[in-house]
Amino acid sequence: EALDILKSKSDTTELVHYLGDRALIFHDFESYAQGVQTGKEGIALINLYSDPSPYDFLHIMNTTAINYDDWAKGDSALFYYYQILEKYEGKKIDEDLSMIYNNMGNTLKKQGKIEEARKYLTKAFNFDLTQHNSYELSTSANNMGSIHRKLGNYDSAKYYLEIALVHADSSQSIEKKRDVYYEWSKYYQAVNDGVNAMAYQDRYYAMKDSIFKMDRAQVIADMEAKYEVGKKNQEIQIFNKENETQKAVNQRNTIIITALIITVFLLVLVFYLWRQRSKAQREKVHQEQKLRIREAQINATIQSEEKERQRFAADLHDSMGQLISALSMNVQSLKSNDADKRVRDEIVDNSTSLLSDIQREVRNIAFNLMPPILTKEGLLPALAELVLRINKSHAVKASINYYGLEKRMSEVYEISLYRIIQEWVSNVIKYSNATRIDIDFTEHDSEIFITIEDNGDGFDLSTFENSKGNGWRNINTRLNLIKADMDIDTSPKRKNTTMILRYGKMQAFKEDQVVQIPSIRY
Repeated sequence: EALDILKSKSDTTELVHYLGDRALIFHDFESYAQGVQTGKEGIALINLYSDPSPYDFLHIMNTTAINYDDWAKGDSALFYYYQILEKYEGKKIDEDLSMIYNNMGNTLKKQGKIEEARKYLTKAFNFDLTQHNSYELSTSANNMGSIHRKLGNYDSAKYYLEIALVHADSSQSIEKKRDVYYEWSKYYQAVNDGVNAMAYQDRYYAMKDSIFKMDRAQVIADMEAKYEVGKKNQEIQIFNKENETQKAVNQRNTIIITALIITVFLLVLVFYLWRQRSKAQREKVHQEQKLRIREAQINATIQSEEKERQRFAADLHDSMGQLISALSMNVQSLKSNDADKRVRDEIVDNSTSLLSDIQREVRNIAFNLMPPILTKEGLLPALAELVLRINKSHAVKASINYYGLEKRMSEVYEISLYRIIQEWVSNVIKYSNATRIDIDFTEHDSEIFITIEDNGDGFDLSTFENSKGNGWRNINTRLNLIKADMDIDTSPKRKNTTMILRYGKMQAFKEDQVVQIPSIRY
């Protein structure tokens, strides 16, 4: 009835005040959505004034904010509180601003912004102490107690809660008592006093139940029935217009969303095709690189084999050829009937010596081609035989040492490592003027290290690596074959050169073969 009268009188100021009271009633009955709607109606009216009454402005803004706050929409509540402070903070309306400070502090506390909440709650409490308003003082003291409890300041929390309880009783407000009992229960929980915590929790639920015994549904229904009759026709028109507008917006949004989906799909398709093409190009390049590497390895292997054939032919021609020619001459001499017995015996003895030399040369050539001991017994015995042959020359003293190596490696590893070491040692003997060569095998958890040291002249490493000869290419090819690394420490300005080979154990060893070699220094 009041709403109808105020509308008929076109009394906007009183209508704003009434809408604020109505929003407050919706809040008390926890109908927050309706409270917010009513508050916004009042705000729309008061914004028509260039200089509205501070009380009316604060009232309608605050009732809207508290509905948002208890509706769990704290940011929306703070939006209206900050508008109030922006407009009136610092002006002589402290009594009204005290309520705003208190409500802001309570909202910030719910959001976990404790320090910011304490700032506004302290302002509210300090002002309420001077006004002796039990209702407001109970509210601000109760909030201060809650803040200090959350901060762990339990003595301060108790101090404020005691003030809140006294003034809640003085205000005779059921809601204030309910809120204070709730905070006392939380306080005693925090200080581990279960008995008092349970007692105040029981008081809190008792107050809460008494509040909800009111027939709020009937009260709201009566108010709404009178309020809605006057607005029904206008709302229908507004609804129809909004419905048409929303329909147009929905159609536009549908077109935009469809276009976006098509665009995204095309982008994804283009990206996928680009990725596939890039992947195919990378695979093609990778395969070409593998082919080039394979071709280089094959060429190096062929050249190495050709070098071995040439060396083998030279050995046969230079050593075996001369020995066989001498033996042939001896045989021809035996055919002569003129030779006496003593001469013929000398020829036979000489032929026997030549046959021994031929046999020894055949063994040396066979050893250089492929030592039988390498395939029968393994890498370490073959290297031990190589060391023995070097030492027989008495020009170079060689030694081999190994620690803990018992299992045989795969054939490709044993042959590759033997050829690498043989090539390196051969170059040391030929070019470095060394008198000592030491070969050491060291086994680690996942790798094996081979160290070859000599006391000969150093050399320019870049010249060696850039050499066009077969030696370095053979070594490099076999290193790539077994995935091994080689480090060389040398300099043409000093003696002593160290070469270190490193390769993985897992790929190198065969589990089913074991070689037992005595630990002997050669």
